[in-house]
Amino acid sequence: MTMVTVDFRDRETPASVYDLIVLAFLDGDPAVRADIHSKVDRTLKPGEFPLLEGFAPDYLGYGKGVPKAEEMMFTERVTAKEFLSLLNIEHFEKLHSELPSSERQSGFVVVLRLRGRRTPP
Repeated sequence: MTMVTVDFRDRETPASVYDLIVLAFLDGDPAVRADIHSKVDRTLKPGEFPLLEGFAPDYLGYGKGVPKAEEMMFTERVTAKEFLSLLNIEHFEKLHSELPSSERQSGFVVVLRLRGRRTPP
């Protein structure tokens, strides 16, 4: 298996190419995020899966390097809405953890994690 890094914001995506896509902390404009999620669906092979992890609104006010608005973060409702028609969601959890101190992040964190499987077309 070959690993590649792809920026879905600026790239058209080929159909049914990847076995696994990892989306980590894709915080930002909700419209851009939704567009990227639809590209993830298109580019995953049927039956394969994405893994997603992103900040939950419970994290507002903690740490540094965090989105400053709830709509830029992941909620169960929004994430399910953006992925439900695309995937069979196999695992969904909210995780409370602590990050080691670094220049960009440190301390208490609340994230959502999702694992799904692309439904056949």
